[in-house]
Amino acid sequence: MMKIKIPRETINKVGKVGMSVVFYGLTIMAYAKDVDLTAAKCFIGKADYGDVVNLIMRSNMFSSDKKAMIKLVEKDADAAYYKAVIQVVKSNMFSSDKIEAIKALSEE
Repeated sequence: MMKIKIPRETINKVGKVGMSVVFYGLTIMAYAKDVDLTAAKCFIGKADYGDVVNLIMRSNMFSSDKKAMIKLVEKDADAAYYKAVIQVVKSNMFSSDKIEAIKALSEE
């Protein structure tokens, strides 16, 4: 059997590059986890009722406000309506103001 001699410096370089690739991959995975797929669907015009409800449930609104908002959202609307609702939910308004905005959208 033949022995292959690899210098220690080469092993160190390969180890450093390998670890940097692993850390880079973990960073990308952590970022991809936080990417909002609902927002992506919203901008390509494919958002639907389920996306809106999912976003409402993941928001930091009070549970009573979430319940009220879900009751207000129309079930068979077009993608433009859902896009508008998503933008309201993602805004930094107070929960009660978001509910009023959804009421206004639903009346039109």
